[in-house]
Amino acid sequence: MRGPASPDRCRYISLDGICLLPRCVPTIPFRGTIHERQSVDPETGVEFHWRGRPVYDMQSQSNMRTLQCYRVAILSLLYLLGSCAPTCAANEYVGSQFANGTIFSEVVVQDHLFAIPFPNVHGPLATGHTESWLVRWNVADLKTNQPNRSSQVIYLARQPRTGEMAYGFRASASSDFLACDAASAVELYSLNAKKPARLLKSLPAADPATTPPPARLFSRSEEYVFLWKPTPAIYAVSNLSVVKQIKVTESFKQFEAGLRKEGGWQESLTDDLKYLIHVPLQFGGPFNQNTMIDTPHCYNLETDEYTNWKLHAGTNQTIIVEAESVGGRPQFMAFWEAAGARHLGILDRDSHVLGELPIQGTTETQFWRNTDWDYSNFRFFVRQPGGKLTIYDYRTNQTLDFSLTHAELKVR
Repeated sequence: MRGPASPDRCRYISLDGICLLPRCVPTIPFRGTIHERQSVDPETGVEFHWRGRPVYDMQSQSNMRTLQCYRVAILSLLYLLGSCAPTCAANEYVGSQFANGTIFSEVVVQDHLFAIPFPNVHGPLATGHTESWLVRWNVADLKTNQPNRSSQVIYLARQPRTGEMAYGFRASASSDFLACDAASAVELYSLNAKKPARLLKSLPAADPATTPPPARLFSRSEEYVFLWKPTPAIYAVSNLSVVKQIKVTESFKQFEAGLRKEGGWQESLTDDLKYLIHVPLQFGGPFNQNTMIDTPHCYNLETDEYTNWKLHAGTNQTIIVEAESVGGRPQFMAFWEAAGARHLGILDRDSHVLGELPIQGTTETQFWRNTDWDYSNFRFFVRQPGGKLTIYDYRTNQTLDFSLTHAELKVR
């Protein structure tokens, strides 16, 4: 509170008219020297006296130190009481998912958060931890019109809560090992159905939460990962050993420069290790109101060729959300508009529509969070809230809906 200070208020510790103590804390009478000044309000012309920064005597300084000790002790007690209190119900979500011809799996995360409101700070002190499980279903055993219980639930680990969605275990087809994105490394864990996952190896990597994308680039099969540092290379996820060292040629430098300059919307390392693909976000049309994500930039890891071209389906509102090499040739999953309707489908590099997909349950932003492209079997998976899984076969145009459940999530 600023302004004219009353005689009673000025008898207590203050700095230039600002009270330092919360109202709930008893004030200590000030026995030092107070510098009193005279001033006139420029707007009202009212004359008033106010008191400036005091000169403290030794007893006053001792009182202030005592008060500060009391406040620290009280806050520490509140923290200890809060940490011992039971946490609220955990927030459960799917951290990642994976699908291929035989397995659908997802990492289920329970986020245990406890927040302690602290005075005089902008936000509460947040602490807590996460628990993660790998949940697996055999695709061939799924049946419609009935709940489908998971074939396996594997407890992974308890980890400190970071609040970063970029960190965490990555679902895959394997039940023997699993990769985990940590802040400064890609980690490899071995899995055991009866014990927590065990850390086998760690590979230093740029932080995905603070580094411009893509800091790390996993293939769709989750069998390989591309890292830029210390030198560009592709590693096998199964043992984090180098599979392919990338030569930094002029073509590769052009690809990297374009990626760094234009920013990323969609980036891919293809399963056959043939392409690195980057699709930038661009704007066009009147006043740059149209979003265009239709120009793939491809670097051929086999021929050292760097090319880019424009895809076109329906109108110009084409948004590429996935890229893969099928039979050695790039294919793309994209949204587009035609006849006033929104479409989702698969295009080849010549913009030919290879198959249309259901759009229900999908979004252009973070498309990858609840979808999977099983290109080898011409299938498209969409995971929706409430345990619903939709599998669409774009070769036969057949849609199947399944209800998924899992066993109790137990901490081992």
